[in-house]
Amino acid sequence: MRTHRIIAAVLLPCTAFAGAGFRVVEQDAAAMARGEAFTATADNPSAIYYNPAGITQLKGFQFRGGGYGVSIHADYEGANGAHFGNRSRETGAPQLFATWTPQDSPLSFGLGVYAPYGLAAKYPDDPPFRTAVKSAQIEYLTINPVVAWQVIPGLSLGVGATINYAEAELSRGIFQEGDEFKLRGAGTTYGFNAGVLWQPAERHSFGVRYHSGTEAELSGHTSVRTKAFTVATPLGPFQVPGMESEQDAGGSLRFPQFVTLGYSYRPAPGWNLEIGAEWTDWNAVNELTVHRQNADTVSVPFHWRSNWIYQAGVTRSWTNGWHASLGYMYAEKVVPEDTFSPSVPDYDRHVFSGGFGYTGTR
Repeated sequence: MRTHRIIAAVLLPCTAFAGAGFRVVEQDAAAMARGEAFTATADNPSAIYYNPAGITQLKGFQFRGGGYGVSIHADYEGANGAHFGNRSRETGAPQLFATWTPQDSPLSFGLGVYAPYGLAAKYPDDPPFRTAVKSAQIEYLTINPVVAWQVIPGLSLGVGATINYAEAELSRGIFQEGDEFKLRGAGTTYGFNAGVLWQPAERHSFGVRYHSGTEAELSGHTSVRTKAFTVATPLGPFQVPGMESEQDAGGSLRFPQFVTLGYSYRPAPGWNLEIGAEWTDWNAVNELTVHRQNADTVSVPFHWRSNWIYQAGVTRSWTNGWHASLGYMYAEKVVPEDTFSPSVPDYDRHVFSGGFGYTGTR
């Protein structure tokens, strides 16, 4: 039986989220160390996410697990010099992958559990943009069974279903400090992923992977809390009482489709160089629409633009089981300046990474 013991030291000097918007593109330590350039290699169980066709390279039963904490820190400085920072709590991003290839079978099977989207941002109650956003949180967990078929030596196809659970919480101010409009909702949605891995020659490999977009119908509630305040009138001060109310509500939130192309070149034994490009359809994430019981519909606009992520990585493996990787990734921002929102602090991102690991057998 083969066991994999991976120890990765990954450097992300620019951001903890290397994907733009609220995508979490990092789903495996080895792939992260290579700058996420892994679609044309896909030679460990995390191929379930990176390219399901790649699991035909794995023999017998194999398991891989990991996780990391994500924390977003953003600072805002106003024209008058006022400074505000978010107070984001760390959120976890788990990854669990298992594959099984029966002996002498062209078919391979896999099951993955991972979090491809996530967001957590919270600001104090006094910034000038409080009526736009006070806090935003999105949690998204995917269960992904896949099957892959080795059509001929060097060519494999893979496809899987995604069962996704999404939770969202958004809040913003109304009139003054202490008041708040909050939305909470959760729902389940379904999609699929697919991949192709083609190795026409020993040193060259091409990979393509596709994840479908999904649309989560969120069921939950909205709450409104206001503080008492005084209004000056010709007849004298008038006290407006505070109030608290809660209503059942439903919403619809889209998550984008994305596709990745990769090319791997192995110039000599023990060396693997890969480049890749990934397109994410953020244009489809137009707005979050909330339908409240006995109330008007509320829309939270996004108006984002689709983006490209460019990846490059190199891995050097030695015969004693040790290997080391370096990588670079560049992600275009998805939030235009004219629709920028502090709920998703976004910008062009340069990410440098590196790592090392050990593979043992028993």
